[in-house]
Amino acid sequence: FVFVIIFSTMDFPSAPSAPPGKPSNKSNGSTSPESPPPFGDASKARREALKEQNEKAPPITLSNLCPIGKYYSAADKVLDQFKTLLKEGKLDDAYIIGRRFALFSTVSLPKHDYY
Repeated sequence: FVFVIIFSTMDFPSAPSAPPGKPSNKSNGSTSPESPPPFGDASKARREALKEQNEKAPPITLSNLCPIGKYYSAADKVLDQFKTLLKEGKLDDAYIIGRRFALFSTVSLPKHDYY
């Protein structure tokens, strides 16, 4: 059981240049300070773009002929990959991997006959 992830063809919106609630460092040519976007809008748009990209991947189907232990092992490896990406600060990749892990663990895995 192998998870294949391709990030090179993904086209995501750029990350905000400032922390939440702070105006960005980009200048729009005006002398008045920029008003920050409504709380959470920038990150919500980014999450939606990541979810849309993630949904292009085919759903994970399980075979009851494969022992459930192999699926647990694969899920553990994906969780480790998520933790590694998170530590490295690769938040977009970590979000996608974490979301796939969560969906696999809560939606796909319970459908196995030996769950």
